[in-house]
Amino acid sequence: MADIEELRRLLGEEKRRREEAESRALDEQRRREDEQRRREDEQRRREVAEELATASQLQALPQYLEACHSLDLAIQVVTDRSLTTQGDTTNPTGRLFPRRIIPWDDFSTKQEEVWDDLSIGSLFSSVLAFPSQHQLEYVRSLLKPISSEQGLRDFERDVVENAVQKLVDGIFMDTVLRRALGLQGTVTFESHTNLGTTDNDPISEPMERLSLGSVGASAVGAMVTAPASAAQPPAAAPKARRKARGKGNRADQFCIYRTSDGQNVPALAIEYKAPHKLSVDELVICLESEIRPERDVINKDGQGVAFMAKSLAAAVVTQLFSYMIGKGIQYGYVCTGEAFVFLHIPDDPANVYFSVCVPSLDVMEDDETRLHRTAAAQVFAFILQALRTRPPPESWHDEAERLDTWAVEYDDILKSFPTTEREHKEPRASPYKPQRWKGFKRSPIRTRSRCQQPKTHAGPREDDDDDD
Repeated sequence: MADIEELRRLLGEEKRRREEAESRALDEQRRREDEQRRREDEQRRREVAEELATASQLQALPQYLEACHSLDLAIQVVTDRSLTTQGDTTNPTGRLFPRRIIPWDDFSTKQEEVWDDLSIGSLFSSVLAFPSQHQLEYVRSLLKPISSEQGLRDFERDVVENAVQKLVDGIFMDTVLRRALGLQGTVTFESHTNLGTTDNDPISEPMERLSLGSVGASAVGAMVTAPASAAQPPAAAPKARRKARGKGNRADQFCIYRTSDGQNVPALAIEYKAPHKLSVDELVICLESEIRPERDVINKDGQGVAFMAKSLAAAVVTQLFSYMIGKGIQYGYVCTGEAFVFLHIPDDPANVYFSVCVPSLDVMEDDETRLHRTAAAQVFAFILQALRTRPPPESWHDEAERLDTWAVEYDDILKSFPTTEREHKEPRASPYKPQRWKGFKRSPIRTRSRCQQPKTHAGPREDDDDDD
């Protein structure tokens, strides 16, 4: 009996030792797990602190363009008709119209020529001088769905125009670039034409009255052929003001070149078209080829989608074209928030060149020039194109006075089409075909997809105008 009791005692002690060992092992495991959690929490705190610090830091040019493009992709378009503005997309009646609306085949070449010229500025491309991720996230938090022209105007101001101003400011702060480009000021975007004068219509005069020869345009126009210190020809003698022809001569927005000596020069005109009124597909289909408004649209009794597409394109371009002619401006663009139609009126003011760009489709991850094709970068380079071009001569204005006005009521054209012609059908692939820009000489931007110095490809400049 005593042996059995002893055995029970020994078994109990063994069990107790095992339980104590297991308890110690569990305690040790919990201690290790707690230590691991503490290390992980500390790591997370460090990472969050680093992310916050990084997000609060100013950005270099490539990171800033990436962030601006991300903002641009955040656009939301309201399509419920009961929640959107319902006015006409455009109305060209009574406005000056171009004889030819021509595809701008070398637009990309002109844009890349600008980036090539910017490659000499090391500070512009590398210094941490642009708004931080944290600042841009705050901008993102304020963006609202677009249901009207005013909503589009607000979106473009926050996402594109403010960014373009920062980019031009960046050039101005880079002494090498500023001197090379002959830049004597920065730019701002204004919805009015009050440029500090007492005239009722201060920018409807010929542009040579505001010649950039001494304030910027001529200097910038000669930026690749003469040093900034080279003597500039005297500005042309002031000429009598011309009265603008055609109905209405005020665009939605102007990009104003503000020089350091206090002069304000209109560089280009902008028209906003709410995206629910003018879709990307409509723009692309409308502007597939050359249009001659008088031959193809005005006073024509056409039918079908093809004719309506040409009519819509001619009307949209005519509205901004007429504004540009009235102000003596050769550059402008129509913006829907999703697409841009860049316009340029050449030496012959009877013609206007156009180029359609859709940044959300143009920016491709494996494209070495992708950041050049973001909305902010495209508008920025386009404005520099405008600044580097000399104002049109008096003969340009003489020729412009021979342009005809669109006499037929545009409503009469629209009424000839059933409303179903413009109603959106089932979702389909976009007709827009982004074209890769070929290798170019130099660029101030290096993207992840590029491991060697890029080559720049240029394209001719184009302007398009439209009004809501």
